[in-house]
Amino acid sequence: MRLSPCFTEIQDKDMPVLLKNAKHELFAQALAKGMPAIQAYAVAGYKSDRGAACRLSANVSIRARLNELLEKAAQRTLVTIERVTTELEEARRLAMTSEGRVGGGVGFDEQGQAAQTPLEVRGNLVRQVPGVAPQAPV
Repeated sequence: MRLSPCFTEIQDKDMPVLLKNAKHELFAQALAKGMPAIQAYAVAGYKSDRGAACRLSANVSIRARLNELLEKAAQRTLVTIERVTTELEEARRLAMTSEGRVGGGVGFDEQGQAAQTPLEVRGNLVRQVPGVAPQAPV
């Protein structure tokens, strides 16, 4: 695999691709956390300079690393949503077999039906994650 000279060599495909310049890496990570460029620039150890922060944020290597970090965060969020969906389904099944479900109750209507199915909850959660397209139900 050929990498830009701004990237370190990959030891293992599961290892993150870090920028060679430690300040650039810190800058990209701070941007990924949602910091404005000027604040991320200072966090990375640079003197406050709005113009330089703007230029660095447009750097191709910084943008590539930022996209990688955001993609990983989106995937972790989807995994969490999948886990929550599974737990909700288990809780729904348990509630359906318990005596407390009959005649309504918290989260159920008068006929004992769940207010939202776990898949509806999952869809609502996924729509709230920026940059993530909803996937087909599992």
